[in-house]
Amino acid sequence: MNIQALQEGFRFASSSGFEEDAGPLGLANVEADERILISGNHAAAIGFLAAGIRFFAGYPITPATEILEMMNRHIGSFGGVSIQAEDELAAVNLALGASLTGVRSLVATSGPGISLMQEGIGHAGAAEIPLVIIDAQRAGPSTGMPTKSEQSDIGMIVHGSTGDFPRIVLAPGNPSDAFELAVEAANLAQRIQGPVYLMLDQSVSQDSATTAPFDLSRVVIDEGARLTQEQLDALDEYHRYAVTPTGLSPLAVPGMPGGMSLVTGNEHDEWGKVSTNPSNRVAMMDKRARKVETVKDSLPSGLRFGHETSPIGIIGIGMESGVIREAVERLSVAGILLAGLQPRTIWPVPTDTLEFIASKEHVYVVEHNHEAQLVQVLASVGAPIDRLTSIHRYDGVAFTPHDLVTAIASQETP
Repeated sequence: MNIQALQEGFRFASSSGFEEDAGPLGLANVEADERILISGNHAAAIGFLAAGIRFFAGYPITPATEILEMMNRHIGSFGGVSIQAEDELAAVNLALGASLTGVRSLVATSGPGISLMQEGIGHAGAAEIPLVIIDAQRAGPSTGMPTKSEQSDIGMIVHGSTGDFPRIVLAPGNPSDAFELAVEAANLAQRIQGPVYLMLDQSVSQDSATTAPFDLSRVVIDEGARLTQEQLDALDEYHRYAVTPTGLSPLAVPGMPGGMSLVTGNEHDEWGKVSTNPSNRVAMMDKRARKVETVKDSLPSGLRFGHETSPIGIIGIGMESGVIREAVERLSVAGILLAGLQPRTIWPVPTDTLEFIASKEHVYVVEHNHEAQLVQVLASVGAPIDRLTSIHRYDGVAFTPHDLVTAIASQETP
């Protein structure tokens, strides 16, 4: 119908005497790059399929449902399985079981679902099971406002569940980021043998944007410390949770000859046997923590923009990424220069984020939640709190560039 309407428009123009170059408006002929129109949810789903995710479990919930629908429709073409579970508790445990068999596994939900999944995610951390979790954030708490954007799950994602265990949190700012970081998340889950979050928000999840087609030839599959049968046969004895300098232990898929081990959410020794021995407890906790330190320097770095040498900085993630860039451009025209950073790794907080903050006299942190949760995370790892100025809202409405220009100009104009 759209094409038919366009053709009718051409016919009307011709019949009215508006031939080429004769109309009231002149349009230059330009070479158009190939572009696609896609949402963050769909881009992430494509990234995960390209990165070898072959098991998905989920339960319908706004704004993550499109991922479930995408996986239901397409994962079977790649030899994978997608299950719409009865609830989020079932979904995360189905994914843990699939991951134990050696299959790259993914769950996707929103804040209320993450709350229900916390015990299962903690199990992935304790038993060192690779798992990728998408949190498409929405306004909370509880049911909240399901169709409104917020970034109020940051604290829960970074520190949620019982006890201490390593996890990685990545945050894309647009569909292109969502594809790239989905691939990274799938590989990182294997590399740290534990949970990795892809933290979206309603705007990034469901808003569509034009972007260059994804380059599938650049996707690399990293299996981490997964053993081949030949490598397993060469071991004198297989210790699933062997204490190593990197914290990463050899991983054999159950059923491989010589690769038997126990899997439990209890604290355990190198064979997986339950243990409450104090020295073993310390050794295992420290071993698990070292895994993230081992990969920390290779985590996705932030994207810089604006005026690098300015003493004033601005930081934003997810839905804030585009609006802070435009605000920086507008402020520059007004003579207020800012250096910008869009962190893409939220946890562990990367060195480049801390160095950016340390290089500035003060930094505006733009986020959508009541408690300035991103500021709290940054301060918790040593970012000087007196340099961080929070610009935050929690009414379900996105910032406009004008909002940020007004807020910052009022602070920076004498």
